[in-house]
Amino acid sequence: MQKNSSKYLIIIVVSTIVFAIAGYLIFQPVVKTKHLYDAIPISSALIVECQQSGPLWRKLTQKTDYWKAISQIDEIGNLENQINKLDSLLLRIPDFKIEMEQSPMAIIMLEGLGGYGFVIIAEVGNRLNFYQVEKSINETFGQRITLVGQKLGNYQSGLLVDGSSVNQFNFVITNGLLIGSYQKDLIESSLHQLNSVNTLTQDSGFLQLRRTAGNKVDANIFLNYKRLSNLVVENTQDVNKPDLQTFVSHFGGWANLDLSLKCDLIHFVGYSDVDVDDDFLHLIQKHHPVSISMYKLLPYSTKIFLHTGAEDFLNFNTQLTDNQSITDLTQKLQFDFTSEILQQIDSEAMIAFADDPTDPLFIVKVHDQNSLSQSLSKLRSGFALSLPNRESDDFTLSYIPIDNLVPILFGKQYKSVNKFYYVLIDNYLVVANNFYRLEEMIRFYKSGRTLGLNENFNTFKDNLSEEANVTLYCNVRDGLKSLTGFLDSKIIFHLNRNLSVLKEFEAFALQFSSQKDFVYTNFFVRHNPSYKEESMLIWNRKLDDQLAGKPFIICDPVSGVSYIVAFDVMNKIYFLSSSGELLWKRKLDNEVQSEVYVIENQKNKFNFLLNTTNSIYAFDRFGDQKNGFPIKLKAQATNGITITDQSGTENRQILVSCSDRYSYSFDLKGNSVKGWEKPKSLDIVEKPIEYFTTIDRNYLVISDIKNDFRITDFSGRIKITPKGIIRKSKQNDFYVNRTNAKGVLLSSDNTGRILYVSANGQLNHTDFVKVGTEHYFFYDDFKMDKSVDFIFIDGDKLAIYDRFKKSIYSFTFKSEIDQKPWYAWLPNDKKLLVITDSKYHDVYLLDNNGKMIISSGLTADNPFNIGSLGTADELNLITIKDSTLYNYLVY
Repeated sequence: MQKNSSKYLIIIVVSTIVFAIAGYLIFQPVVKTKHLYDAIPISSALIVECQQSGPLWRKLTQKTDYWKAISQIDEIGNLENQINKLDSLLLRIPDFKIEMEQSPMAIIMLEGLGGYGFVIIAEVGNRLNFYQVEKSINETFGQRITLVGQKLGNYQSGLLVDGSSVNQFNFVITNGLLIGSYQKDLIESSLHQLNSVNTLTQDSGFLQLRRTAGNKVDANIFLNYKRLSNLVVENTQDVNKPDLQTFVSHFGGWANLDLSLKCDLIHFVGYSDVDVDDDFLHLIQKHHPVSISMYKLLPYSTKIFLHTGAEDFLNFNTQLTDNQSITDLTQKLQFDFTSEILQQIDSEAMIAFADDPTDPLFIVKVHDQNSLSQSLSKLRSGFALSLPNRESDDFTLSYIPIDNLVPILFGKQYKSVNKFYYVLIDNYLVVANNFYRLEEMIRFYKSGRTLGLNENFNTFKDNLSEEANVTLYCNVRDGLKSLTGFLDSKIIFHLNRNLSVLKEFEAFALQFSSQKDFVYTNFFVRHNPSYKEESMLIWNRKLDDQLAGKPFIICDPVSGVSYIVAFDVMNKIYFLSSSGELLWKRKLDNEVQSEVYVIENQKNKFNFLLNTTNSIYAFDRFGDQKNGFPIKLKAQATNGITITDQSGTENRQILVSCSDRYSYSFDLKGNSVKGWEKPKSLDIVEKPIEYFTTIDRNYLVISDIKNDFRITDFSGRIKITPKGIIRKSKQNDFYVNRTNAKGVLLSSDNTGRILYVSANGQLNHTDFVKVGTEHYFFYDDFKMDKSVDFIFIDGDKLAIYDRFKKSIYSFTFKSEIDQKPWYAWLPNDKKLLVITDSKYHDVYLLDNNGKMIISSGLTADNPFNIGSLGTADELNLITIKDSTLYNYLVY
């Protein structure tokens, strides 16, 4: 039952149109004495009435841009094949075919024993007899399709047996009507209605609504909200069923929608009536609609939004909420939510979703931002604990520790907003479930990357009513995955199967607006295969030769200006401005081995350092070498340089290991450091030398390719000799221990235990988590709460624990992570953990709130870097492909 209803729900708009054409199936001559509505059951959920099926079919298949796309959907394609068979059948009776295409026809949907199904009813008069039908079938299809005569109660009926299909078509011709369906019990419902004295046309409410139907339209659609409730509920997730059942069953009565097929648009427009006073549409009918002013706040990435509005918003909102819950909360906190908050709301409320259905934005328009700010501060002051604030540019972000405050104050439709992190912007209150979502919204708002400035959306909203009480918008191309939190898995399966077709459609919108006698209803779907994607590419710059290695974003520590450094296979270095202008290029003596390090010199200027296998270079921003550079190495470098971060420029060291297994140290003038003892490793050192500073000690860790260590001081003298074998995981680093007194340094071993090395060489272990030998480990203050956390990435799992081994965050990637993650440092000392999924070409950027920014497909297999080229509000991804450098704006 659910399977059938799932299929119908997915293609309901298209299939209701196409199914009507099946009405010219097989006809038998009977004197016409009845009208279509005499056989339409009062219990019908949907009625599609078409005065001329032939012109409708030709317009749909020949004059629209979207038929070719939607006919690729399995169910639609099969239906098209069936109609082509019927067309072949009717060609045997050409006079009847011509007349039939001009005759009234209806398709109805109602609930039967096998779930929701369709019945076709056509006015056929006396233009065909049973013998002609049988003869035409035999001549057209031979043995492939046969007509079997049978009885259905007191009526003569026919059964079309098609050997290539499991579904067989039943029909009855009586009183000048053809009644047909693939479900026999639905035909019986129509026949029962035919014998009844009560019809829909005797219902004064339905009759009054039917009088509003347009004449010069492609079809008239009538739907009954209450009788569609089971279909809607069956196709939603279990957690949403109770609330949705109540809402839909109390939504309204009948609706009349005129269907207009345009080249790129499927448009339904008409009126809905109210069945009883407690219907939702009755509430709408009492309130004047308003225009939507919130587009300027919505991020361009918004996929779904629900907007409600009324001039008397307080009264409108009161009828949508559980007022007892507000009263209880008022008494509990001794805070008048009605006068302090609700009476300050102007006329609009909206919930908007991007990619994550659990992370929406809630927005309300307010009368006076300052007054509401004082009220919210008063509410915050009632809590004993210190509540966090954040500053984001010119805005203050705050938090109120009341769960589900938004759905309590504004209704269950906003239940996915379960926290109350908020900011006030231009007389709007914006609420989210975390600070990160608010910060992201502010970044988009300030940079102008909003839905209101989106070219696609501005074209789409030309078909929206200027004023409405309710507006639902869904971006079909990108928003379907956001519906996974609401729809049943069977619906999701069908959507995913036909995703390539559905992506040709841009979006749909549904609106309800109060008018004098009815509720104006507007629904449309726009076909837009030439949809202009919101481009993340800011610029690209073609350089001389194929690029090699990852590019680097560096920042002048004095001016704050950012630059880009890139390299090619011919060992050239390129220096570019943040806008992609090539400032200079130079030839290096070999390929680059290291990261690029920026140092500030004593003249308030900067140099950036790097090394090849032969030399260490120090360039200024004009491409000139710093005095004393390049440094020519005595042996080939086997690792990238490390620059220690000691106090005072004169004390900083440049460390590098070479093929002779010695490690060397130079100062920032290019001279060898005096007193350096040149520690020698047992084997080649490929990993950059690690350095650590504590209150009273400094350490260097030199690790060779066999995982053997030298732990020295900054003079290269052995400082710690481990008492035992250090079985440290090879791809992970050492860290200064800031958790306990078990050792001065720590890392993870091959099994995920925490390994401690004390100043006297004593080794200790702490069992932490069981992981594979190829795991990645980071020791970092993830939560930015001055307490260091333990971060493990093993296979496709990310797990973060605090010092007490309590899990504080976890995540599962789409595939195993096989590249070492790294930190990207942003302005204002912010940082992101960068994790790359090489199989799916996804880049995950994890901030200290546990929020992921995912950039799909930008990097592919190409080297990239992350940083800010502009303000602290922007995050750029710089990558290479062939000889071209690309700059993408992540946010």
